[in-house]
Parts: sequence; structure tokens; C-alpha cells
Amino acid sequence: MRRVRFAVLFEAAIGVVALLAAWVLGVPVRPTLGLDWRGVVLAGCGVGLLLLLFALTTRSDWPPFRRIRVQLEQLLEHLFGNAGPVGLLAVAVVAGISEELLFRAVIQQSLAAHLPTLTALVITNLVFALLHAITPTYAVLAFVMGVVLSLVFLLSGSLIAAALAHGIYDFIALLVFRAQRRDAAG
Repeated sequence: MRRVRFAVLFEAAIGVVALLAAWVLGVPVRPTLGLDWRGVVLAGCGVGLLLLLFALTTRSDWPPFRRIRVQLEQLLEHLFGNAGPVGLLAVAVVAGISEELLFRAVIQQSLAAHLPTLTALVITNLVFALLHAITPTYAVLAFVMGVVLSLVFLLSGSLIAAALAHGIYDFIALLVFRAQRRDAAG
């Protein structure tokens, strides 16, 4: 339980840093906080695409994907070994909000104010990938996942839609890894 609290606090700290960066850089976050039916649909499409990548990664016998699974299983076991669904939900919700606030609202919007949108999207997601790089292949997957989240944000104009997609995906992925670990344990 202590590690779950640490993970939630760590992710919340990312959110605080993002809010401070938005304030310092003058990035308008408030206009991105709405959510309409289009944002909900785009968030759902984003979750679907992310889960498709997840299924591909978890079901493939390709050695780089196997390495990702081994690394993630070890990391998640260490971080969330006996965490229940409520703890995993807390981590997923806070991570979805905080990381989307930092990457989509602050970094992507700041870059887009000075660079073409596509360039801002690529740079943002290179940073996202590097900070999620547990293996080189996972960095590539994280880049693609970040692009999906960036597209949800751009097409909906809603940080909430991107955070929903991110949080729902994280929660489902954590639950699946937890269930697989329990199945493997017997």
C-alpha cells in the first residue's frame, strides 16, 4: 500500500509541476478543461487504439515484446505487488490527469505556439517516449501511444478527453497485468 501511495504522490507531483510550468509559461489550461460528446467519443477511440497496441504487445512472441512484458511484470510487481483495484484506479486516474496536463497541455501547447503543430506533436511525444523508455521497443510504443493521446487532445480540444483515455487505458492495463500475475501464481 505504501508503494501505491508513493506512486500516486509521484504522479500528483508531476501534475503540480505541470501547473506551475503552465503558469510560468502562460499556457492556457482552463480552455482545455471542457468535455463534450465528441471528446468522450474520441477518448473512447483513443482507449481502443491503446488497448489494441497493448493486446499486440502482450500476445506476441516477438522477442522485443517479450522483453517488454518481463520488464513490466517485474516493475509492476515491485510497485504494485498486492495493490487492489482501488489503489490501481487511484494511480491510473492521477497519472492520466497529471501526465496529460504536463505533456499535452503544457509541453505540446507551448511548442505549438512557436512551431508547426506536427513538429510540436513529434517533439512532445519523443519526450513522452524517453521518459517511459523501459526498453527501446517500449519507447517506440510509448511514442505511438503518446501520438494517440495527442490526437485525442488536438481533435477534441479537451485535456479531459486525453486524460480519460490515458487513465482508462492505464487502469485496464494494470488490471490485466494483475490478473495475469495471479493466474501465473496459480
